[in-house]
Amino acid sequence: MIKIELPFATPFMAPQKKGKCFFNPRSQEKQNAQILVRSQYQDAPKTRGIGLKIVFEVQAPISTSKKKIRAILGLKNNEHTKRPDLDNLLKFLLDVLKGIVFVDDSQVHLIEAKKIWSYRDYTTVELWEKKND
Repeated sequence: MIKIELPFATPFMAPQKKGKCFFNPRSQEKQNAQILVRSQYQDAPKTRGIGLKIVFEVQAPISTSKKKIRAILGLKNNEHTKRPDLDNLLKFLLDVLKGIVFVDDSQVHLIEAKKIWSYRDYTTVELWEKKND
């Protein structure tokens, strides 16, 4: 099992069209995230099926009162049900991992993911490769 930890939980934004050109507003963030992943994973990209367990810790907005933050984080089940959407977080993360940890995201056969409130933005990824039968 491989564990990768990233100090952010950044959502993926679709490429935007400006005039006749397209640009990706998250391309610099994606490159920075790939540098962090490469610093933790130096092996060749996996070629077999991949399973992922991902926890996105999302920091409460600064405008939230300390009392409310303590109440949210004190709950046994502190599920984050606001934006950013879990599927957007997953899309960004899979794009970051593609080509570094695995060859293509089509190899991913299992994803267990959750988004929770936290004191910080943080992402933990546990990855395992499917064994040959």
